[in-house]
Amino acid sequence: MKLIIPESGSLVKRGRKIQIYGDQEINEGIFIPNLYGVHYLIGVDILKNLGLNVNLVKINYPGADGRILASYPSFESTISNLEKINLLVDNGEIGGNK
Repeated sequence: MKLIIPESGSLVKRGRKIQIYGDQEINEGIFIPNLYGVHYLIGVDILKNLGLNVNLVKINYPGADGRILASYPSFESTISNLEKINLLVDNGEIGGNK
C-alpha cells in the first residue's frame, strides 16, 4: 500500500511538506539533491524527510554562516537509506568574532 499526500503530480508551494507512506524498503536508493549554499537547517530537514541520517561537520569559512558547502556522499548521487550523509557546513569567518 502506498499513500502520497498531496496526490502524485500535484503542484505545491515551496516549503510545504509532502507525506509519503509505504510498506516497502527502498531498494533503488535515495537521490541526494544538490543543497550547496542552502542553510543547513533547511538542508537537514530535507534530508531527514527523505529518510536519511545526517551528520554535520562544521568549519570556519568566509561567507554567510550556516551554508552547506559540500556533502559526502556527494550531491546528486544515490545512497541507501541505511547510510549516513555528512554535510560540510560553514560555521563562520576564519578569524572572525563569535
